[in-house]
Amino acid sequence: MGVRKGDRICCTVDGKIIHGVAIKGGKNVEMIMDGGNASLKGSAVNFKPSEEPMKVDEPSCMDKWSIKQYKVLNGHDDCESFSCKICLNNKPVALAFNSGHGGSNEIRAMGRENNENLDQFYADCKEWGKQFESKFDFELDSLWIDWKQYQAPYNVTAKEYLSR
Repeated sequence: MGVRKGDRICCTVDGKIIHGVAIKGGKNVEMIMDGGNASLKGSAVNFKPSEEPMKVDEPSCMDKWSIKQYKVLNGHDDCESFSCKICLNNKPVALAFNSGHGGSNEIRAMGRENNENLDQFYADCKEWGKQFESKFDFELDSLWIDWKQYQAPYNVTAKEYLSR
């Protein structure tokens, strides 16, 4: 069986076992290394399933929140813009986006019935920051989106991310 996108895999480089997650499967594999800061590419024969478990944070109030339909869009002057849905217990309740013009992320409730859910999201983000000892006490909602999308899938815990 070959390597598939999302598989937990490893390979050996200069005698050292490197663990990560496949972002491209098939015959030519690309792996984001644990920590999310570097990638490796190579033939699938050089990769095998990893026995090293993913690190896990202690339970938090953000465990009930998730991101769906994250899309990277063209921004202004090569700035990344995005849109995604913020979900509470897998139900979309808010739309998060950034137009890529240098401002903060914007998050809007999906209908008036979700205004309270959005308030809870902001409160839970603040609690998440306190729990994992964030160096920052502002824009924790944006930090959570970034961590959830770009760091958590690559074996970076919330505590590690927020301590950087």
